[in-house]
Amino acid sequence: MTEAKTEHTLELIEAARLLKFNAATGWPQSFAHDKLAVLQTWRKGIERKDWFKEAATWQELLRLVVESDAIEHTTTPERVQTTPPIRRTVNPGYGSREWTERDFAGAQVESRSFLGGTLVTGYIQPAKYKDVTRHHITAPVFAAWLAARGKEPAPLVAAWFKAVGVRTQPETAPAQTAAAPAPVMAGSASSAPGNARRDLLVPVIEAAQRECKDPFDPPAVWAALSQMAQAGKRPLVGVTEDGIKWNDAEDNPQFFKLGSLRDRLRRIKKKAPQSAIRRANTR
Repeated sequence: MTEAKTEHTLELIEAARLLKFNAATGWPQSFAHDKLAVLQTWRKGIERKDWFKEAATWQELLRLVVESDAIEHTTTPERVQTTPPIRRTVNPGYGSREWTERDFAGAQVESRSFLGGTLVTGYIQPAKYKDVTRHHITAPVFAAWLAARGKEPAPLVAAWFKAVGVRTQPETAPAQTAAAPAPVMAGSASSAPGNARRDLLVPVIEAAQRECKDPFDPPAVWAALSQMAQAGKRPLVGVTEDGIKWNDAEDNPQFFKLGSLRDRLRRIKKKAPQSAIRRANTR
């Protein structure tokens, strides 16, 4: 089996430079939340101070999101250096109070010989470390999180999504069988046997429509559905690169795509009374 070759792009090189990873191995499948803050805020021509300020805001936002488990993520422990080795001087010597109180008797020392003995003149203070927890977020999860909040991926994030196969543009393929028109804003579901599977989606789509200023705007409804999926509102169970995952009446996994939702909303709007459409447009 032939391994897929890494496509080296300017965006990959720029991201690797910013985040200190090896561009030769390609894009990682996930990034720590603080690294994502850097990618999401960097853009060509931004002033350094403005970038740092915006990145700090995003880092704090993503930290709160992962620590509250509001987004799917994995964690890994890591030991990081907080202070590098520092050279310090000692006076008057090895037996000084400063030396013994600092408890660096085992450190690398510098000394000067003199008649009758050796005088310690300095030492290297060892580096200091601390244990931290890294929160890693994958591309499909971050893409869904951004979409749910109406946020566009930054250029480097969009390049990452593209490289790992995450679609952020509307689907152009024909709608799936499961994608059938839902009743207009809380109409009763069809009782036809062939509609049993698709009808499970009707309540959540209607709920998503009610959350939107324009209930016939596919991206807005999709964002609301993505939030519900991340929250586990049945029958939705999550968001993947294949679309919103949900379970049918027999608990079999299915996938609902943006293209299918767009087709469904278009049919609903076409059949809806003009008065309902006017009310939607004036909300």
